[in-house]
Amino acid sequence: MCGIGAISFRQPRSADMVTALKSINRNQHARGPDGSGMTLAASSGIGMVRLRMRAEMAEPEPIPLGNECFAAYNGEVYWDGVTLPEGGMGEVLTLVGDQPEAVDGMFAIATLDRRQDNIRLQRDRFGIKPLYKREIEGGVAVASTIRGLIGAFGRPSVRHAAIEQFLAFGRPLDGGSFFDDISEVPRGTQWVMTGGQLVPETSLHAMSEPRTSFASEFVLPKTLRVALQSSLQRVQPSTRAMGLAVSGGLDSTILADQLAEMGVEDLRTVSIRVAGSSDGISNLSQLGIKARAAQSWTHTTRTVTPESFAHGVERAAAQMGEPSRMSSIPLYAALADCAADAGIVMLLVGEGADELFMGYSSYAAVTSGKATAISEFLIPSTRCPYLDALMGPGFAAQMKTFAHDIYPDIPAMAPLDRLRQIELDHSLGPLLQRADHLMMARSIEARTPFLHGSVPELALAVPAARHMAGGQNKALLRSAFPEVQSRPGPWRTKLPFRAPITDWLRGPLQSWLDATLRSGEELLVDLGLRRAGLNLVRADLARDRGAAYEVAYTLLSLIFWKRWLDEGANDAAR
Repeated sequence: MCGIGAISFRQPRSADMVTALKSINRNQHARGPDGSGMTLAASSGIGMVRLRMRAEMAEPEPIPLGNECFAAYNGEVYWDGVTLPEGGMGEVLTLVGDQPEAVDGMFAIATLDRRQDNIRLQRDRFGIKPLYKREIEGGVAVASTIRGLIGAFGRPSVRHAAIEQFLAFGRPLDGGSFFDDISEVPRGTQWVMTGGQLVPETSLHAMSEPRTSFASEFVLPKTLRVALQSSLQRVQPSTRAMGLAVSGGLDSTILADQLAEMGVEDLRTVSIRVAGSSDGISNLSQLGIKARAAQSWTHTTRTVTPESFAHGVERAAAQMGEPSRMSSIPLYAALADCAADAGIVMLLVGEGADELFMGYSSYAAVTSGKATAISEFLIPSTRCPYLDALMGPGFAAQMKTFAHDIYPDIPAMAPLDRLRQIELDHSLGPLLQRADHLMMARSIEARTPFLHGSVPELALAVPAARHMAGGQNKALLRSAFPEVQSRPGPWRTKLPFRAPITDWLRGPLQSWLDATLRSGEELLVDLGLRRAGLNLVRADLARDRGAAYEVAYTLLSLIFWKRWLDEGANDAAR
C-alpha cells in the first residue's frame, strides 16, 4: 500500500530531517505513486508515500489523526474486531486504539505525536509488511526498505556474521541484516522512538502464538473451509483492479475455485511459466473451474527462460537490498512484471500455506525422530564440505551449534511441530519479504488470504503430523476442499516455485556461471571467503557434482550484491 519512514534525533535537527525524509520518500516512490508528504516535530518526523487502495483521494500523507498526531501507514486492516474499518484514517484509528491485538491485517505504522515529540511503531505479527531500523548519527531511523535507509544515510559497513549465516542457511538467523547498523523491527511488536532512541513498548501476538485457542479435535475440514472462505472475503475490499497469482498448485487453485464460487467477475489471473518445466498454467481451463464467474476472467502468462533468469539474478540484489539464495526471486520479479502488464494493482497470493499446512516434501525427513533431524534440515550434509572449505575447518559444525542456539529444542514439542514453528520464521519471513519488495517495486499490493481470519489459528492447532497424514502434505487443506482434490489437474503433484538452477547452470548458463565466478572472485574474498573454497566449488562444478550448483548459486547472489554495493547502492533508481 505504501512506503513509510521515520526519524528521531537526540537534538532538534529539522533541516537534516527534511533532507532524509525526502530521500526516503524518493527512494520508496514505487511503493506509493499516488501521493507523498512528511510531518515534523522538534526532533522527530515521519514521511509517507501512498498507493491508494480504499482511502479517500483528499486524505493527505501522512494521515492526520487530530490532537497533533499523524500517521505514516503501510498496509491494510481487514477487521477491527467487529467489522471492516473505513480505509485510511479508519484503519489507522483502529491500530492506535485500545486493542490493536484484535486487529486482523498487515501493517507497519509510525504514529507521530507532535506534542510529546515521539513516534510509536507497530508491525503485524507475521511481518507481512516490512520495517527496518537503522542507527544513524545522532539518532535512529526506520523505513519500509533497506534501500530507503541506504539512500538517505549512505552505505553502511557489511556485517560479516551475516555473510557466514547466509552461506550456511540462506539468510541471517539472528535477526540482523547484512549491514552492521540495520536490522528488522521485530514482527508483532510495538516500539517508541524518542530522544534519538528506539525503546520496546510491548509485543502483539507472535506468528507462532495463536490469538484464539482451538482444540485440535474440533478442527474439522469443514471448519477450515469456512475459515478460508471468510478470510478470502476479508482481503478483497479495494477500489483498484484485483488479480490472482495462479501456479497450478493446490493453494492458488483453491483460491481460484473459491473466488469463482463467490461470483467474483472480471478477475485478472497471472502465471509464470518456466522454460523446460511444467510449473505454471497457460490457460484457465487447466484449473477445471466450473463456476460461471470464471468465464469473465482474463489470464496473462510470462515465460522465464535461462537468459531472462540470469538477468533477473543480476537485478535481484538491487531489488531486494540483500543477497538471496531463493531461485524464485527472478521468477517473482517476472510475476510482478506480468501483473503490472495486466493492469493489476492488488494481487492475491498464496504465501503461508506451505508453512502452516506442512506443504514441502522436505519436511518428511524430520519425521525420522533423529535428534539431529532439524539441524540437518537447516544445513544438509552435502553443503558441509563447501562451508568448511569456504570459511575454514569446523565452520559447518559451528553453524549447526549456532542454529541450535537460535532454535533450541523444546522437549515437550514434537520435532515436526518445532520445525513448523521454525519455518514460520526461517521460510515464511523471506517469502513475505520477497512478495512485498518485488510487487511494490511495480506499485502492486500483495495480499495473503492464508494468513488472515482464523486460518492460521486453525492450522497451528492441528499437530503437524496430522497435516502429513497418509504420506500426503497438506492433508487437512486437501480434505477441506475435496472438489479440487477429486478432479485431475497440475495441483495433484507438488511443484516448488523455483527455477531448475542445476539444469540451467550445468547447461545453457554454464559459461555465464563460470565467467561470473571468475570475475567475482576478488569480491567474494573481500567478503571473507577463502580462495581454496572457491576453487573447490569450481572444481566440483567441472566434475558435475550436484551439490556444488546450490553453493554456486549462493555465490552468484553474493557477487551481484557486492557489485551493487560497490557501484553505488545509494542510487535508488538503479
